[in-house]
Amino acid sequence: MRLDKTVLTSAAAGLRHEIAYWLLATLVFTAWLVWGPTQIMNGVDYGLTHHFFKIYLKNALWHGELPLWNPYTLLGRPFLADPEVAAYYPPTWLFIILPETFAYWLVSSLHFAIGGWGMAKLAHEWGSFRPASIFAGVAFIISPPFLGHLQGGLLGFVCTIAWWPWLLFYTDRLCERPSAREILILTALLTASFLAGHTHAFWLCGCSLGFYILPRCADGDFATACRRTLRSYGLLALATLGALSLAAIELLPLLELSAESNRVSGKLFASYASLTSAGMSSLIYPISPSETGWWDGALYVGLPVTLLGFIQLMRVRDVRMRSLACMALVCCALALGQATPLFDIIYPFVPAMGMFRFNNRFAMFLVFALILAAAVFWKRSARSQLSNWPVAVVTVIACYFLLSRYFTTSFLSLSMLACTTALVWACWRHPNWRVYAFCLWGIVSAIDFFPAAVSMGRSFQSYSPRHYSAYSAFPPDIEKEISNLRETAPIRFFLPHDILKANSGMVNHYSLAEGNVALSSARVWNYLHYAAGIIPSPFQTTYIDPGVHDKAPFPYKGANILVGWNPKQQQLILCPPAMLGQRAWLTHNVIIKENYFQALGVIIAGFNPLNGALLEDDYASFASGISAGHATGSVQISQFSRNRTSMTISTETAAVLVLAEAWFPGWQARIDGVKTTVFPVNVWMRGVTIPAGTHNVVFEYHSTYLVLGIIITLSAISTWILAWLKYRNPPRFDSPAEKTGLQEII
Repeated sequence: MRLDKTVLTSAAAGLRHEIAYWLLATLVFTAWLVWGPTQIMNGVDYGLTHHFFKIYLKNALWHGELPLWNPYTLLGRPFLADPEVAAYYPPTWLFIILPETFAYWLVSSLHFAIGGWGMAKLAHEWGSFRPASIFAGVAFIISPPFLGHLQGGLLGFVCTIAWWPWLLFYTDRLCERPSAREILILTALLTASFLAGHTHAFWLCGCSLGFYILPRCADGDFATACRRTLRSYGLLALATLGALSLAAIELLPLLELSAESNRVSGKLFASYASLTSAGMSSLIYPISPSETGWWDGALYVGLPVTLLGFIQLMRVRDVRMRSLACMALVCCALALGQATPLFDIIYPFVPAMGMFRFNNRFAMFLVFALILAAAVFWKRSARSQLSNWPVAVVTVIACYFLLSRYFTTSFLSLSMLACTTALVWACWRHPNWRVYAFCLWGIVSAIDFFPAAVSMGRSFQSYSPRHYSAYSAFPPDIEKEISNLRETAPIRFFLPHDILKANSGMVNHYSLAEGNVALSSARVWNYLHYAAGIIPSPFQTTYIDPGVHDKAPFPYKGANILVGWNPKQQQLILCPPAMLGQRAWLTHNVIIKENYFQALGVIIAGFNPLNGALLEDDYASFASGISAGHATGSVQISQFSRNRTSMTISTETAAVLVLAEAWFPGWQARIDGVKTTVFPVNVWMRGVTIPAGTHNVVFEYHSTYLVLGIIITLSAISTWILAWLKYRNPPRFDSPAEKTGLQEII
């Protein structure tokens, strides 16, 4: 029997109403977060990075320019290749057409609704009755791993993990009766999660799905379990490959940026900022965020949720609970890092583990597992299938005392423990009391959670929300002094973060040697540290070591830095003209070194780039026709924009033109319209060989793999649409019972 249109229409109407309720509720909640006392838009990462990214993207597009390059941060770096820009993620486009605050409100509301509704849908699918599933959705979006990251300013992180309940929903279905339609949906969800703006969060979500599949498929006889496991992993890999193809426009430039970046992968890097014992105890014990690694280590969900969640996860005969428990266990082992021997055992089997730090973020899946399991405890069946519950309760009580930081508990905590245990016993003993017991449990959970959340919020507020706009401009006297010094190329500054925010030049159009980004060019990064006599940390790769500002106001020769910082007098100073140099110059003095590291050693020894050009063996042939001598000629920058710099050059003999802007693969040059190669000079600068005469030279940046990424993305979109048109229709049903089953799922 074919499913009639009436049933489908009714189900669709129900879904629309459910979506509308979640969206309306989250619109109200996030309005309070944005415009209320929390001032959540002032979170650290948003105020330092994402705020400037959004404005830079908007300004560039409104001026008809594709912002492939950002010349205003860390001496220059790719812009659209940075996944945190999230330029290809449709909700980000709201920031382009709407005021920033209003767009932030809508984007955060949308993802709160996606995450909350997804967790509620997942809990309902797994057997939770409606009120308990709604509780799961609410608990998910107000949990520290979700709301805490938003309070810390990681909007992209929140947008990415908002898709996790839906990813788990369809991954679970892959392990049962996969269909082409559901594989296509999973592919689309993975694509959205990847494009949402946080590659690390996407990787974390993908790892959790991989950890879930193995125990989920290990059911039945050995041969059947092996076939199901291989099939499920194969389908997940296929969906992931499809998602990466759909997102190739972002992925390929990102791979190039990663290959050229300052990130050093390895086991030590992967275990940086591991979860602490205080972080583990924060599940049930309110702890200051400063003791848990701030939002990345805060896990608080309250004792009632933790207790019920652990009890439900102990139901190892339930294949879903067993799988969820295994996923949570593996994630905890990775979050704890080398504090547990399990990390060394699991680490080699986790793909790309060495490329990401902050492994403590794995612990968020323990929180999500407890929330989901606690909701599923209140099953729709007449009686909870709880086995050996006294042992479970005793075990969780013991865990509570072990995890408590001081091995003591407050009267309130003991009261919560007693009330929750009594409610669990009443629900198990008297199934008809289930609804009343759940209501009381929900009240107890609220009493336990919200006071702690308020306390933690105040701790966050003392660290996170600040009015960063005050740090994005100069004092009036300095601004007046430098206003007369503006040239075609943006003025360059080298100031501490507390004086001028690292990415603020993207808005005010001046160049900064500082930056606060996840990935930067290794050439620029190493130059900024080693030239100032500082060995860069292998773990802190987002902003340069503050110690460089203690060396001298102007520690970099030839970088054309106009304004520096005097650490002794605590004031801004202008560079003397004799030390300032130029943004571009000609040289005949070419020095060849075997590789990049030897060239860097010459820079460390005090080499002045204004007196010559350091080239590496791989690029030496481009300057083979340059004769030693004194360069005579002139360089005039006539036009400077995001992706393009034009110059007029006059020289009596062939010379090397050096531009004190960051080199990166993809930079091209044209001399009087004729294409020529741009090569790295003096470790990080751009160089090009100029023949004798007067010439017009144009530097242009073309992302190396962007065109290929566009072609792959468009092809993948076309393939996905054709497949969807073929497999979108619902299946046929042979009996009314199957029809009723569909209605129950919906």
